[in-house]
Amino acid sequence: MRSLLYFLAALFVIYLIDWSFLTGTIRGYEIVCYQDIIACRIIASSVYKVNVENQTVVQKSEYRGAVSYKNCSVFSRKNWECTHESGAVLGFINGDHFYTSGSQETWDRIATYKQVSRLEYIYTGLAWWFK
Repeated sequence: MRSLLYFLAALFVIYLIDWSFLTGTIRGYEIVCYQDIIACRIIASSVYKVNVENQTVVQKSEYRGAVSYKNCSVFSRKNWECTHESGAVLGFINGDHFYTSGSQETWDRIATYKQVSRLEYIYTGLAWWFK
């Protein structure tokens, strides 16, 4: 019985680790928090393939599909910034994901989008599920 618990604990730890660094990509996690119900839920995670040589980034997400960014300043996999046609700016600084909207949208008044760590992303998903 104890071996089973150790095995499950090991699987959970393995699940918590973001393994995208093994493929030369970086993963960003996004949640949305609703002001009217004071709760957050996960939206999607995105995998970013960063090309330092071409100064481009390709984002793949189940939420947005594949998006290619060409207006980028790329220094490394963990340090880059791209500007979208809409004026939105996204990227990573020292491995921390960020996104700023280029416009004040109607959704901004009722919901806030946040870029979070993998651990907070998992916690938010569990909290929404068990709410």
